[in-house]
Amino acid sequence: MTRNFDRDMLREAFSIFGPLLGIATVVGPILGGFLVDVAGWRFRFLINIALGIAVFVAAVRVLPTGQGERSTVIDVRGSGLLALTMLAWIFGLIEGSTDGRGALAITSLAVGTLAFALLCRRQTSAADPLRRASLLKNRGFTSGLAMGLVYFAVVSGPM
Repeated sequence: MTRNFDRDMLREAFSIFGPLLGIATVVGPILGGFLVDVAGWRFRFLINIALGIAVFVAAVRVLPTGQGERSTVIDVRGSGLLALTMLAWIFGLIEGSTDGRGALAITSLAVGTLAFALLCRRQTSAADPLRRASLLKNRGFTSGLAMGLVYFAVVSGPM
């Protein structure tokens, strides 16, 4: 029962995510250009406040309430290593693009890579890893991840 439930949830999540991704690809730039044209470029920062409030209100109304699953354990070390990996890589890439590939940028990227290696090792040995290894055996999930990676690399790269 649990296996089918996970598969059904995954199928439902991707069936919602795919069309919304397509809609966002088409409507986002058009709506963004319209808002910048009408209200100015500074408005694009303020719109996030209104959208954040609207999404929070919708989440409070739509998402289920309750105690949740108390048996869920969060891998604090894995979460910390993931946060360090992302922070170091993003900082290194940003710093490197603005000031050239200096020592700070290279050190940051090296720290991020080391943290990622430690994270990968942690995920194989943790009692409750951040993600189950069996999840990557699901062809639909892995192909969805690959497509998402390609999509965001293409769409976000030129910005």
